[in-house]
Amino acid sequence: MYKEAFKDTPDHFTAALLIIRAMMTLVEELKAIIPRALPTISEAVQQLVIDRLLTSGLNSIEDLKYVQQEDIGDLLPVIQQRKLLDAFKMETETITLDLQVLPADSSCTTFQSIQFIFAVQLSIYWN
Repeated sequence: MYKEAFKDTPDHFTAALLIIRAMMTLVEELKAIIPRALPTISEAVQQLVIDRLLTSGLNSIEDLKYVQQEDIGDLLPVIQQRKLLDAFKMETETITLDLQVLPADSSCTTFQSIQFIFAVQLSIYWN
């Protein structure tokens, strides 16, 4: 993430602002993910988890797939750790579907000979 921020920026100040913005976005995303997985978590414990993840080197939501139980082991009970790790895995899993769209009935459309074929990449979040 940091290299990307510096890549096309004219100065270090602008790059630093981009990094700060990316980190703020990451924190906001974590603040949405964690309570979905653990609805009863206190804000204080949630912040401890976020701080731990950031100090462990979390740079993006994609990095959540590398978080392990021992990374948050002293912050949450075991079942909550497992629930949170499952939520992290679901956040980073991408399901790709290849869909083919065909007209339902030739009398219903003037595009009788046209077939639309496209790939759609969907992220499906399971709560």
